[in-house]
Amino acid sequence: MLLGSLGLSSCIRLSLFTADRRHRDVHDAAEFLQPLRRNSLEWWYLNGHLQDSSGREYAFHSALFRRYSFPYGYRWMLNTAFSDPAADTTYRDYEIFRNRECVRQIRTYESKEPQLIGNQRHQLYIDPQHLKANYNTEMFRGSITAIPQMPLFRQAPGGMMRYMDGMQAGYLSWPYMKLNGSFLLNGEAVTMKGEGWFDRQWNALPLTRKRYRWDWLSISSNGFRLMIFRTFDKRSGREEVQGTWLEADGRSSFLSNDSILLHADEYWTSPETGLSYPMQWQVVIPSRQLRACVDARIKQGEMTLRALGRNFMTYWEGPCNVWGVQGERVLEGRAFLEMTNAEKTLHGRTDSTH
Repeated sequence: MLLGSLGLSSCIRLSLFTADRRHRDVHDAAEFLQPLRRNSLEWWYLNGHLQDSSGREYAFHSALFRRYSFPYGYRWMLNTAFSDPAADTTYRDYEIFRNRECVRQIRTYESKEPQLIGNQRHQLYIDPQHLKANYNTEMFRGSITAIPQMPLFRQAPGGMMRYMDGMQAGYLSWPYMKLNGSFLLNGEAVTMKGEGWFDRQWNALPLTRKRYRWDWLSISSNGFRLMIFRTFDKRSGREEVQGTWLEADGRSSFLSNDSILLHADEYWTSPETGLSYPMQWQVVIPSRQLRACVDARIKQGEMTLRALGRNFMTYWEGPCNVWGVQGERVLEGRAFLEMTNAEKTLHGRTDSTH
């Protein structure tokens, strides 16, 4: 009976890891916006930079995850944050809820009604023409409407990113989005406008294994968008960097490992975990004549995710400023950065967890 149970467990896990990998080509990208029938780990991620009528700047990110763990089944995970850089403050909300607690109203794309996923505290409406996110958390309340400025974009050929050790994950984006929002701040409704970035990924569970560390960076500037993803294998010491350059007119270029130079600097140490994170990154892409500096706007961006009663990932995420040059042109922009490539501080020294 024990052997049978283990065999069943292995079959279920294997089927969930591999069920959607056969979708090498994402022909109809819109259908992959909805939850997949079987998947190990998938998420919907929206971030943006906002400004109110007085010119005060804000930022937010919102991630809705769905993860499968045998024998518990599917769990949904919600991670949202609203940042006020001028006040050096970030309001965060995080929770895990069961699959039966999720509000799901999945529609076909022939229907004019959008999909709805989420729960009572966070609702995400999706259709191929727009997104709308409603937030009703303990820390902040409001809503954001995001209008794509171009069709869903495949971050890699066929929509499948290929990482080290044969790992593959589906990756679609709306990197150009116009945002309109309203948030309740200090008891007052504040309307805002800005620009955003939406990511949709699936088959991503292998990247969360403890042997891997990863960084993700999205840069938004006048005339282009840039995504960079770096993975590091602690066991072998191998590092891989890749990315995508997207012009405003839709032309794109995939950037391989030897096309991008990254350098991290100016570390901040978390008082809660003792982990140190770089607050400044130098990005050089010779083929695009790009030399850019990415600076964190708020240092306190650490987040620890818990599932099934244990910590399974600690990472840093937050908004950044971008400045530099591209050819002879002065460059300014905004960015969002996620990092798990942290260092542990011990007795005044830094001991790399890489």
